[in-house]
Amino acid sequence: MTPFRHFIQRQLFPVFLGRTKWWNRISVVNFSWATNPELQSPHRVVSSDELPYSEDKLKLDATQMNKVGIYDILCAAITPRPIAFVSTCSADGKIKNLAMFSFFMPVTSEPPTLAFSITRKKNNSMKDTLVNILETKHFVVNHCSWPIFGKGYKAAQEYPPEVDEYDEVSLTAVPTQHGIAPLVDESPLSLECSLYSCMDIGEPKYGGSTIVVGKVCMLCFLPV
Repeated sequence: MTPFRHFIQRQLFPVFLGRTKWWNRISVVNFSWATNPELQSPHRVVSSDELPYSEDKLKLDATQMNKVGIYDILCAAITPRPIAFVSTCSADGKIKNLAMFSFFMPVTSEPPTLAFSITRKKNNSMKDTLVNILETKHFVVNHCSWPIFGKGYKAAQEYPPEVDEYDEVSLTAVPTQHGIAPLVDESPLSLECSLYSCMDIGEPKYGGSTIVVGKVCMLCFLPV
């Protein structure tokens, strides 16, 4: 087992699975069907005429909903989601920024990439994280483990651009290898990234978003 795989299995999985209501529910399910082909999967696909409740399902036209309503539904429907605890830095190197994003996922392994989306502020302006990424082409995605989750949540609040959020939430900034953005020393795992591509979705106003794709250039984690 590689050190990284060992780290994932022994540290990250227990932290995530042990802290979510989702896992507490799933853990009591009988998965014996997965290893016994004679048993039928509880998740098998069936035709609509086998589902007596299908006629009672509520149907909502997403095109007719306001952005707050559809946002709440998407967040509730697409769960659980990992959290990208993203650190960036202003182009002049003076102001360090931290923010949490839950619209986050891996993309490819060759090249190694990940992606997350950044919404606009309520005044329609870009968030500091996006401004910094566009200017420096560099950012770090840190694992927000349980011991620092409270500080990560505090950093997720909206601060003025001149506020150094590492100082504001009392986290330690450590220089990285390939760019200006520092990693979070208290995080057990950090993925240093260079900007691969950006794509705007929707109008450049509140409710719209920018998808950021980063190419992972360095992994930093605690050996186990």
